[in-house]
Order: sequence, then C-alpha cells, then structure tokens
Amino acid sequence: MRLNLEKIYERKKLETLNSALLEMDDILDPEKIDIVELVESVQMKLAECCRQKRDRKNAND
Repeated sequence: MRLNLEKIYERKKLETLNSALLEMDDILDPEKIDIVELVESVQMKLAECCRQKRDRKNAND
C-alpha cells in the first residue's frame, strides 16, 4: 500500500485550520461573528481550492 503524502499533508492542514477556527470562539465575540458559519465557509472554500488543484493536476497528466 502506497501512502499519498500530499493527501495526508492537505488533510492535516485542513484539520489544523478547522481546530484553530473553532478555538477562536473563545476569543471572538459570538454576538458579532458566527464561528460555525465562518468555519463552514472556510471549509467550503478550501474544498473548492483542493478540487481545482486536483482538476489541474489531472488535466496535466
């Protein structure tokens, strides 16, 4: 079984970012910023970027 280190690295970055954003709930005023909405928005944007990167890589192969 061959490990895809790039995928593992990307997954770890997403997990780290997700954790950091959730921890911001203690710092930011929840009355002004909806942390869950912020996290979901960032996750969607990152997923889209990952899809675009994968599509470009597949197009080059």
